[in-house]
Amino acid sequence: MHNQYPQLWASVVREGCDRAGQPDCMAFMRSAFLGSAEQVPMMWAGDQMVNYADQDGMASAVYGMLSGGLSGSPLWHSEIGGYTSINAVVKNYVRPPELNQRWAQMQAFGVMMRTHEGNRPAQNQQVYDTPETRAAFAEASKIYAALYPYRKTVIDEAVATGVPAMRPTWMVFPGTDADLQFFLGDHLLMAPVLAEGATSVEVSFPPGTWVHALTGQTFQGDQTLTVPAPLDTPAAFVLQGDPVGEQIVEELAAR
Repeated sequence: MHNQYPQLWASVVREGCDRAGQPDCMAFMRSAFLGSAEQVPMMWAGDQMVNYADQDGMASAVYGMLSGGLSGSPLWHSEIGGYTSINAVVKNYVRPPELNQRWAQMQAFGVMMRTHEGNRPAQNQQVYDTPETRAAFAEASKIYAALYPYRKTVIDEAVATGVPAMRPTWMVFPGTDADLQFFLGDHLLMAPVLAEGATSVEVSFPPGTWVHALTGQTFQGDQTLTVPAPLDTPAAFVLQGDPVGEQIVEELAAR
């Protein structure tokens, strides 16, 4: 389904769902204009390249989701692993081995998880290819599922108020600037790993003491630090002493 005309297509999908007796189906689009939010409940960040690049890869999806959330559509997600794979002769663009895992970790802390085989499925790694890739995706899915109670409150707020679910750091803590990390709601900070082979990530912490939501390690805020982020451990944090954050940690520990 082409989405050049988001409100038209969303209304067509809605009518089709109603006629099929499936009232809970959902349309998501990658383009919108004033008033689209009423008909298009979910947006997606388009067809990224199958890499980490900030021009058209995973990093660009972060830029797109955050800027899009501030532009009137409060719910955004991106395709895990990217979509566009091309053989440009000088370079054959295919998914790096870790990209699906890192992208899935990022979306586990977002509002929606959705994979895509891409435009060249046979040439690109899929989350279901091996026992290792399946286990990695299962772990990200467990994180996503564990966050359901908190994420639901964030989505409910976003739908009711228009405040984006995924928020730039400065929106939650004015004065703390970082383009490639985000808050889910006001209580959960996520810093995606955006480089192949990286085992750490730079995090700009707002003031306060921050607790790693998965390991319990603490970090003093109001500074930018390089934080351990091994392949099996995404970097996500809650503010020490925040009751909502403590509940998030408990839910993640029980996954």
